[in-house]
Amino acid sequence: MNFKNLMLFILLGLMTFSSCKKNDTVTPNNVIEENKAKLIGTWNAIEIVDMGCTDSADNETQTFGCETEDGVEVCTTATLTFAADGTYTYSGSATENGTVVGTEEGAGTWEIIDATQMILCLEGDCTNETYTLTDSSFTTTGTDTEFGCTTTITATK
Repeated sequence: MNFKNLMLFILLGLMTFSSCKKNDTVTPNNVIEENKAKLIGTWNAIEIVDMGCTDSADNETQTFGCETEDGVEVCTTATLTFAADGTYTYSGSATENGTVVGTEEGAGTWEIIDATQMILCLEGDCTNETYTLTDSSFTTTGTDTEFGCTTTITATK
């Protein structure tokens, strides 16, 4: 065997053994636990979009915040608060020139299934949701069985 072939053989052998390093991958359970920890806390809804509804009149986009309509400042808010015990609450309000004109509250349960799927239950009605989550943003999309809409909620911490 000549010197070049010997060196090639040694080099290939070294490359083979050096590539057998254990990968530091995140296991699915770690992703679930990480996402549970990220989700816990209060999220402020930015927008709720209903589309593809059975009745097209139900298709709508609701953006939260304040705007002036005919000289009246109208503010809407919605928050979702996720607790470590798998429960959550939501609350929403609307004001006109600082006076509360409507509120809505409710409670339910949540469970993260994997890196992109979760279950949200509200008053016994559960939906499978697709979600994306970072430290500061949360988006969930599911189907509203009552109206046949695909509902997407976008929120920030």
